[in-house]
Amino acid sequence: MKLSKKLVVSHLAMVVVPVVVLVLLIISSVKTKFKELNDQANTKGVMVIQKKVRDALEETTFARLEANNHLKTKTIELFFQECMNDVDALAQSSFTVQAMTELDAAFDAGGGMAGGKFVGHGNCSYDAPAEYKPIHDKYFKTFKTFIEKKGYYDLFLMCPDHGDINFTVFKEADFGKRTRNIESGTLFPTWRIAAEQGKVGIGEMAPYAPSNGAMSMFVSAPIKKDGKIIGVIELQISPKKIDEIIQERVGLGKTGETYLVGKDKDGSTSLRSDRVIKIGKMGKKKQDKYISLALNNKTGQDIKVGSTGKKELVIYEPMNIGGIRWASITNIAKTEAFALANSIDKKAEEIGDDIEKTASSSNRYIKKLAIGMLVLFLVLGAIVAILITKGITKPILNVVKFCEKLNKGDLSARLEMGNAVDCASAKDCGNKECPSFGKKSHRWVESGSFSNDPTCPRT
Repeated sequence: MKLSKKLVVSHLAMVVVPVVVLVLLIISSVKTKFKELNDQANTKGVMVIQKKVRDALEETTFARLEANNHLKTKTIELFFQECMNDVDALAQSSFTVQAMTELDAAFDAGGGMAGGKFVGHGNCSYDAPAEYKPIHDKYFKTFKTFIEKKGYYDLFLMCPDHGDINFTVFKEADFGKRTRNIESGTLFPTWRIAAEQGKVGIGEMAPYAPSNGAMSMFVSAPIKKDGKIIGVIELQISPKKIDEIIQERVGLGKTGETYLVGKDKDGSTSLRSDRVIKIGKMGKKKQDKYISLALNNKTGQDIKVGSTGKKELVIYEPMNIGGIRWASITNIAKTEAFALANSIDKKAEEIGDDIEKTASSSNRYIKKLAIGMLVLFLVLGAIVAILITKGITKPILNVVKFCEKLNKGDLSARLEMGNAVDCASAKDCGNKECPSFGKKSHRWVESGSFSNDPTCPRT
């Protein structure tokens, strides 16, 4: 490679290498800084705020569902307490005492349960001896009006010794029968509480055959006269009243619902209310760990995988109904319950994406700028290198050419010495004896360091 090319390359390298190193350092520094900013945004900024807001929203959601479930629990408890108060008030009224006395006597006079003359056909229709009917009609309208206004399904009057049913309003197949002979339902156990223990009682919900197997509950109270139990009055509670309370879905969105579960005679558990979101009627078997916890007097909350395979929020709480324990359960789809929290998560992700996009865009800009600077410095470096190389190589080439001419015998050849100058004026020299004084000449040859007789060391 020629000397000029070597000089160009070497000078170009001297310019380019530091520039390349500097550009790479700038790019690396910018990348590091943007990564730090992104990490800070994720760990100290957006993500922290997002987590705090989400935690607060989740806590609020659970609290709202717990309040909703607890309100229904207390409402149901108060409803049954009112039922027990109603039957107790009826039992103590002089109207009921008189009705029990006269109807029981008329029932016995007509042959009683053993006579088989008292038959209910439903919808207030019945067969009975003629002497019974006037006594029946004397009290029927008042009792019927009472259960209609209060929302009960039926009303029973029974003797205290055997539980023979001498009066009902609705007149189903149980009219005229002995309570202990009706195997289904809890009419008989509830009668025993009033007749044998002399106190207000309530029976567990169970299918009741005379009412076409419908799930039914009963409350009872002893009818007393002069301190002696002369009969028992029972009210049959309509399951519709329970559903009206439990199926209220304010605050439960599209996927939320509350339902009740109780324990059956065989130890299994089943629904005590109809479900509205998922399929399930009163009496259908239902069991899970949350029901067990509530039936064991535990209250709590959790997130579970529902029967559809999707996650649900679950609230569970025990319910006490006159000594009978039920479980009150509220479920709602997690996606709906945490919809607002999920939207915040999505917004946080969008902000994070924007930060990453900004960082990526800035990195690309810095790279382009760096490449532009590199190209600019390459061009400038090349120009500078060429100019420097020319400045160095031109005098050398002149000497080489001069030597080549001398070698060929051309004694007239002269070496280009540059421009002649007035040494005395240029150097402000007053040495008049100097051969170069007062004239333009190549002073470094005539009187300077290149002269055979140097008289002016300054040049």
